[in-house]
Amino acid sequence: MLLRIRIANKSIDATPFEDVFTAYRTGDIDKVKASLARLSDEHARYIRQSLAVLALQDRCSGILKLCFEEGFTFSGYFVDAADEFQNASDDPEIFKILEESKLREQYPRLPPRPEDDGEEESEGEMDPSEAFDRGGKFPVDW
Repeated sequence: MLLRIRIANKSIDATPFEDVFTAYRTGDIDKVKASLARLSDEHARYIRQSLAVLALQDRCSGILKLCFEEGFTFSGYFVDAADEFQNASDDPEIFKILEESKLREQYPRLPPRPEDDGEEESEGEMDPSEAFDRGGKFPVDW
């Protein structure tokens, strides 16, 4: 089946994009590299951004390392997923890759969210500091 994507009034074949994710699911890093090489630099960069998030969720250290080596833009989704790895016991390989990456230079690891202290808030009310501010370089003074 030929899937076509319409971008800027041009119709393009989606098969090369599908090939990247098919290769990802097999876990074959060489196939992922080859599939990415068939894409334009711009498209490959966006696909690596998605692959990096998937690699974090699936704990695929080889793919994550490949994404960092070839470069991608750090999305909010990626930074949030990376912050879930608070220590090496979560996944030693992933933790090491994240700590040695440029990600941690730009986005230092944030402290973990505070645990529930037993204090109940009425339904629908959430302390904005819990939702938006976890400390960091420029904490918000609520």
